[in-house]
Amino acid sequence: MTSSLGLALGKNRQLDYITTDNKRQFFKSDQTFVHSFFNSYLEFSYRKAIKTRHTFGVSYQTLSVPDTILKINPSFSPDQKTTVRYPELYYTLTHFNVDYIPYPTKGYTAEISLRNRGLGSDMNLWQLTAKGSGLWQLSDKYFFNLRVFGGLKVPFKQPYINQQFLGFNEIYLQGYEYYVINGVGGGYAKAIFSRELLNTNFHIPSDRIKKLNYIPFRLYAKVYGNAGYVYDPEPGNKLLSNRMLYSAGVGIDVITFYDFIVRLEWSFNQLGQNDLYLHRKNYY
Repeated sequence: MTSSLGLALGKNRQLDYITTDNKRQFFKSDQTFVHSFFNSYLEFSYRKAIKTRHTFGVSYQTLSVPDTILKINPSFSPDQKTTVRYPELYYTLTHFNVDYIPYPTKGYTAEISLRNRGLGSDMNLWQLTAKGSGLWQLSDKYFFNLRVFGGLKVPFKQPYINQQFLGFNEIYLQGYEYYVINGVGGGYAKAIFSRELLNTNFHIPSDRIKKLNYIPFRLYAKVYGNAGYVYDPEPGNKLLSNRMLYSAGVGIDVITFYDFIVRLEWSFNQLGQNDLYLHRKNYY
């Protein structure tokens, strides 16, 4: 078992206070801070089997905003309070059974997480999320990957600070990177068909550091499709909520030294938009 303890605090002169047309709107001030936060946490991880990990955590968080934020968005915080304090408890179960965690090509992954935010405070949120993927090697150089994600928040009536759903923390639909989709329930599926184009090592002469003599380099071409849905009980002018969303595209993935991964993707969405996106991190 391992444990970790953390503490974070700070102040910002900029804060996203509402979502309009599925884009975050920011309030800025050059004279004063508009957001103060404090977060402390204690976390325990337990891994009896090498492929499965259990994580338990408890945290205490505080956030403060000026009256101006609540005047322009009365639903920003619970009970329209300028200062909110609440504890948070969470449990996460993860399982990885793949050939290479940073960029798997065969195997299975799964993660389920249960979180409570509130417990006797003004905040009241229960959140369940699950995600997983299956990866199959179809032949020597061809691969297929299916990824799914789902989440549910109760009760459905939540302040703005609890409405984040898609477009946050690497949970997004390809082709909708410029949008955020708030809500309390929903999910998506992603299908990816890829082909290995190159798998080699570049030789670098080095007498001092033998491990750096070779730099691995792998290159994959891919086509993909996404389908998702997010339920928002109060959608307002958020046009991407409460409707099926689709996107597709083509791309190139580059994997090299120290698990450095770059994804270059040209995506098309059902709004008639298309663009070229560069991603550094993995995504679900």
